[in-house]
Amino acid sequence: MKKSSTLFMNLAQLIHNVIRSHITAKYNIEDDYDLHVLLQDDNIFVPAVDQIVADRSLVTYCEQHLGLVKPVASKINDTQETFQYVPILSLLQKNRKAGGVWENMTRDRKDNPELLEVFDDGNICKQHELFSTDRLALRIHLYTDEFEICNPIGPKRKKHKICAFYYVIGNLHPKYRSHLKHIHLALLVRHRFVTCPFSYLLC
Repeated sequence: MKKSSTLFMNLAQLIHNVIRSHITAKYNIEDDYDLHVLLQDDNIFVPAVDQIVADRSLVTYCEQHLGLVKPVASKINDTQETFQYVPILSLLQKNRKAGGVWENMTRDRKDNPELLEVFDDGNICKQHELFSTDRLALRIHLYTDEFEICNPIGPKRKKHKICAFYYVIGNLHPKYRSHLKHIHLALLVRHRFVTCPFSYLLC
């Protein structure tokens, strides 16, 4: 896999070429010396990606400015295998600091007894020991999906199958829950460890 520095520099060069082709198609850059020099400079975008050209720098930048929560590798009992877990609490703390997100999650929702729209309206939620007494208690809605990271055939099928657990914060307004930015990855693990009897993850 290419280093992130190579990927970013290739992307910067592509953007530079697109901008240059659009400008030269509608404007004679030969008449503007400064613009001509600027568009001929292949390193024009280097300062823009200066802080993220190295893999470690990219991760640090994402943590500091984009709210990245790094996954944690945990060993599966009695095996040498691991699964990757993205700490839910850490992400909730990030959301707590994000403007508008926390306010939306802790809003006071008005019930319509005639409609069954979301989980809040069901009897399970209304009769739950916690959710029935504390409307601001955070709800984590988990779901799972499986996928192959390659396209093997024959006996190698399912060898690299991955099981992913995602979640949304149930307190968000229903119209926001389907947005990708509000769907978070919680865990990645090889599928065979989830489907085996007495799943290792539950030990």
